Amino acid sequence: MGNNNDNEKKEEQGTIENQIAKVLVIIMRDADLQTLTVSTIVTELEARLKKQSLKEKKKFIRSMIAVHLDEQHPMHAHVKEGKPVREEEDENVKKNKNKESNDDEEEDDDDDDDDEVSSDEEEEEEEFVSAKRTTRGDTNPTKKRSRASKDDGRGGAKKNDVKIKDPNKPKGAQGPYMCFVQHNRDKIMKEFPGIKFGEVGKKLGQRWQNLSEKGKVIYNEMAEKDKDRYNQEMKTYVPMSEAQMKKLREEKEDEKAKKSENSGFKKPYQCSEQLKTFLGGSEQISRAQLTSEMWKYFKENNLMDPENKQFVLSDDKLFALIGEKRFKAFGFAKHVSKHLIPME
Repeated sequence: MGNNNDNEKKEEQGTIENQIAKVLVIIMRDADLQTLTVSTIVTELEARLKKQSLKEKKKFIRSMIAVHLDEQHPMHAHVKEGKPVREEEDENVKKNKNKESNDDEEEDDDDDDDDEVSSDEEEEEEEFVSAKRTTRGDTNPTKKRSRASKDDGRGGAKKNDVKIKDPNKPKGAQGPYMCFVQHNRDKIMKEFPGIKFGEVGKKLGQRWQNLSEKGKVIYNEMAEKDKDRYNQEMKTYVPMSEAQMKKLREEKEDEKAKKSENSGFKKPYQCSEQLKTFLGGSEQISRAQLTSEMWKYFKENNLMDPENKQFVLSDDKLFALIGEKRFKAFGFAKHVSKHLIPME
């Protein structure tokens, strides 16, 4: 009987982590890296998933954010697709990569942290449906799975390819909460000028929770009308042909490649003298590379505050660059931005 309860608890926790992973993709895509904090992201997740508290999942969320930001992490591509990385999976990847590198050269430290492992680590065969799809028409998303398509005959994407959807397909029906969000987001932004992204979601979530059943009637009606609209449009929907889908995917892939090349996050900057010294002589670096280097330095030198691991305790070398003895790990960007000099 006890084993059954343990299994049910594990399954419930796994479902929550799957939901967090899917919604986190959307949040990280829109977040301002200059003001990014774990607390604001947790607050936004609570609002979007309608959870009163995710404090017990803060460690999991923090580790997922770190993988999102570290493009060199072996599970980076995995989390960008909305898949969770649990601690045991992350450790197994590191151990396997350690074993491979130890075959090629001797390591001074057998417990060396693997921040330089390749991001080509094989992904799981199963992928999770986008959070946008699971939240439409359902304010309590459940775990949904679909097999990763090798080639579905309709321009289906292979792993790591650009995933596309038929632009002619009607937009999915929205649930009551999403109708509420669309109707009230602008009102909150006007009511609180300059409000941060995470705070908007927090206020929306709070107002929805405090809304009476009578107050929710209008949004339930809006959701029903949108559901009727969707069903009517689906009756006349004609899917694109295989050739059209393949052509569209090729165009999206070209667009993604160009966008990636011109991304501000990957744009090279000239390093200040202090940053050049910190990096061991590097004269140019992108924000993406700097993010990886900084997190690597934090971990390799055990600088996370043991009393509150949201913070970093600077050693002498880091203090010379940052100018702060203690600062929020996810807020380091504002301290190093002055060391990134735009290139003409």
